[in-house]
Amino acid sequence: MVSRFFANVRNHSEIKLRILRRFLTPWAAKLGSIAKNSSGVIWYVDGFAGPGRYDDGTDGSPLIGLQMAQAIKNRDRGYQLANLFVENNLKNWKSLERLSAAFRVNGVTANNLRGKFADLIPEISEITAGSPLLLFVDPFGISPIKYQQFKTLLNREWPIDVILNFSHRAVYRLATNHPHLITEAIGSENWRREWALTDDPELRAKYVLEEFRQNMIRDGRFHNVLYYPIRPTITAAPRYYLVFASRHYDAFELWNDEIAQEEISLSAKQYSTLLLQASFLPEFDNDNRGVNLLNEISSFTTSLKGFTRRDIVRHLVEHRWGQYHTRDIKKAVGSLVESGKIKRLHVGGQGVGTDEMTPA
Repeated sequence: MVSRFFANVRNHSEIKLRILRRFLTPWAAKLGSIAKNSSGVIWYVDGFAGPGRYDDGTDGSPLIGLQMAQAIKNRDRGYQLANLFVENNLKNWKSLERLSAAFRVNGVTANNLRGKFADLIPEISEITAGSPLLLFVDPFGISPIKYQQFKTLLNREWPIDVILNFSHRAVYRLATNHPHLITEAIGSENWRREWALTDDPELRAKYVLEEFRQNMIRDGRFHNVLYYPIRPTITAAPRYYLVFASRHYDAFELWNDEIAQEEISLSAKQYSTLLLQASFLPEFDNDNRGVNLLNEISSFTTSLKGFTRRDIVRHLVEHRWGQYHTRDIKKAVGSLVESGKIKRLHVGGQGVGTDEMTPA
């Protein structure tokens, strides 16, 4: 463990926790509606939980899960968010127990397992069986990830979404003297051949990440696995990558929105300005991002005889992931309809997203 790591939250850790907190809310709402018809439970599992709170009072990832679970219970949503935290360090585990106790008395489920994440995967699988699961994996480095054990959890029968902190800097440190630890973490060793072909550190990181990504897609039957560079500014080098995996498109739409919002914040744009505009077609002439979005939509729809608003959103989420918030996309479509560049044929039967449209 890095000495005094939990003394205060670092800028790059704050970004990660901010994304986690924002994503957990819509994720729980969507999966909770599914869980109502089955177990009534969704799980948030934190595989490397730490003490739950930084020494400076900042909420850690376990406390974010506990607070969300309490909010869901208070609103009586018809389902519950149950928490399962794994921590090997005894001092941190005791801290988790103290934090969890305050929520347990209010009816929140909070289980704290002491031990190594890889060793406890069979127990985690048993506890969470039958319910959707969001797995947050935030280790120190990459060596604590043991892929052969990890993939048994990825391959579970029930829904699973994964957020994982991948330290490419740890890969650089291990590559020379301990390459077997990288292989153990990502599940295969083809990366070594690609690694030897270049001295470019960015390319080397991508080789390892891509191999890890493909292994996860295969073993987890995921719709996709994406990774996002966590950095303090748009132009800064990544501190690490946040990997996201899910079997369902809807989860990627939610994740797309969190990443798009983060990118807008990083580039110092005023996100609220766009949302408050009734129509941004005329106002965005001098904004490259807005113009690019409108052009992307026009390019996609021009070759189609018919499409829906939902088709446009999905196309941009799938092919321009993280670049545009879905609210921005929908607003842009509305502006193109308003300006006559897209013709609305008739209203669909399942809301505005299914309205049938055609190029003007």
